[in-house]
Amino acid sequence: MKLGNNLLKAAMLSTISIASLSVGSAAFAQDNTPQASDEADDNVIIVTATKREQTLQEIPVAVTVTSAETIERAQVRDLIDLQTVAPTLRVSQNQTSGNAAFSIRGFGNGGNNTGVEPSVGIFIDGVYRSRAGSGISDLPNLKRVEILRGPQSTLFGKNASAGVISIVSQEPKYEFGGSAEASYGNYNALVLKADVTGPIAENVAFSLAGGINKRDGYATIINTGEKSNERDRWFTRGQLLLEPSDTVKFRIIGDFDRIDENCCVAGNVLDGPTGGVVRLLGGAVNSNNPFDYRVNANFATTNEMDNYGGSVQGDFELGSLSLTSITAYRGSDSSYVNDADFTSAAILDSVTEDRKIRTFTQELRLASDFDGPLNFLLGGYYFNEDIEQQGSVAWGAQSRGYVDGLVQGATSGALSIPLLEATFGALEGAPGRYTNKFLAKGQGLDENYTLKDEAWSIFGTVDFEITDRVTLTGGFNYTKDKKKFTTDVISTDIWSGVNFDAAAYAPFRQELLYKGGLAAQVGSASGLGRSATAAEIAAFAVAQPVVFGAINTGVTAFAAGNANNVALNPLNTLKPLQFLPPYLNLPNSVEDGKSADDDLSYTARIAWKATDSINVYASYATGFKASSVNLSRDARPLLADRAALTAAGLTLSNQSYGTRLTNPEKAKVFEVGIKGNWDQASFNL
Repeated sequence: MKLGNNLLKAAMLSTISIASLSVGSAAFAQDNTPQASDEADDNVIIVTATKREQTLQEIPVAVTVTSAETIERAQVRDLIDLQTVAPTLRVSQNQTSGNAAFSIRGFGNGGNNTGVEPSVGIFIDGVYRSRAGSGISDLPNLKRVEILRGPQSTLFGKNASAGVISIVSQEPKYEFGGSAEASYGNYNALVLKADVTGPIAENVAFSLAGGINKRDGYATIINTGEKSNERDRWFTRGQLLLEPSDTVKFRIIGDFDRIDENCCVAGNVLDGPTGGVVRLLGGAVNSNNPFDYRVNANFATTNEMDNYGGSVQGDFELGSLSLTSITAYRGSDSSYVNDADFTSAAILDSVTEDRKIRTFTQELRLASDFDGPLNFLLGGYYFNEDIEQQGSVAWGAQSRGYVDGLVQGATSGALSIPLLEATFGALEGAPGRYTNKFLAKGQGLDENYTLKDEAWSIFGTVDFEITDRVTLTGGFNYTKDKKKFTTDVISTDIWSGVNFDAAAYAPFRQELLYKGGLAAQVGSASGLGRSATAAEIAAFAVAQPVVFGAINTGVTAFAAGNANNVALNPLNTLKPLQFLPPYLNLPNSVEDGKSADDDLSYTARIAWKATDSINVYASYATGFKASSVNLSRDARPLLADRAALTAAGLTLSNQSYGTRLTNPEKAKVFEVGIKGNWDQASFNL
């Protein structure tokens, strides 16, 4: 059994199987019988990676197939566990249960930002899961999992620039049966799963499945004694299979799963210079061993996630043509709270995030099964998604002391938070304006974001058999994707809103330039190799009054002439410590909060059946993923919009620039492969 997402921990765990039973048609049995033959062959695996049934060795695509038997034997509970049996797949779980990053062949992206779709597409029974977190629930009654490497948009219709994970579950059976599983392991790991299937009428069958997955945490929060990295999940799933005739079939699926657990701890890699400040505040910093599972925090990270939805798939046989329709609606609600400073000091009170995702998809496919050399697949895909996300980040009781320590460290003790409060207030004509106001407990950011995404695509492939052994394939996908997003982020952090370049602070900047310049010049003239102290400056003035007079005159002029020079502002070293500056919301008169992308992707492939046992293929494919939206407090307007924003009077204090969107993602893949299959062995290269 695998705990969390750490393989080293998994290797240390033990699991005792208490009960496992199967009645009638086994829940985990795989149909390995080729469609073209009545004889069963245990060395043949039927896959649908190209939306057609082919054997694994015949299909001219780089695909890894994990059978139900392998999944059961390896105790694969969810998508995170799949990497243990699929060598080119890597799944990493970040600081929350629902933030998983999927990569195939090293290509992929994380799930921390809700506005970013994965480069690795996840499909469960043909239904696209737009966010990785909505696909990590336990996987019941699996038939197989197909992992397709490289761009796949000519077959799946949705973003899949790095690859696809296609999960296929068992259909309901017309024979009563079921299975149950119970296992217990260390850390009180408990897994219970059961399912039942059978007929309702002559042409109607059903299946029901459910289970729980619980385990105590194996990580310890040292200062509170709490446990983290626990499991607490349950799921339920129901299906109906309706076959009113030999040429019509409907499959209706509904599911719900819930996660409510404390996860996940974050280990240190490097104890940086801020660690000393944390210790001065009486706090503790995690060790530099990220695998000791002993950390410091004020509370355990909590995660709650509900994933639910339903789909209706209709298959219609129209002579030599088959029509497939998949209509689906998905919902995902998640919430988490964590101590994001990852120390026992009260620097941050908490960081929270609540998000709701609602997704509707519709896919239509028409496929041919002609006797001649030419066959095709043509499809259309529609995607509509609404996202609402709220969050907050708030300073804690020790935030003021923490930043004060950083300020003193950056200025060698010359400046401090109290000194800056008094100075800025006095220069603004209100001496008490900022007293004890910088970095006060509870100040921070309140965040609200929305994203609406509407996309459609037309896709298809054509197979042409040049000879009995050579097949040429061409495919295309035209996608149109439009996004509209809004932000409503409010900063209450007074310290981060102070403009160190303000004209009112010119006398202070001039004084700092003078003192700093004088210390540097006297130190150089004295051969100290550093800036001189106040006592050393006084002694130098007495010992060498002429030289000191010249230095003083030059430094005075320099300070007066550069008091308003932003590039030489002596407070520039403190600007990076203004962690939560005011946020420019959109849409506004310059930024419309919209994106529109379109692309034509294509695939060309030639496959050669060299012998009855060896198949060779070569392909070239392009992939596409539309622009993604940065739904976070770090999203900033483009530098190219600076002039327009300034002219419109929209720029805020300490306005910074970056990006609100990523550029579209495009991929180009050349590939050659050879597959061999014999009675006693097979290989893929």
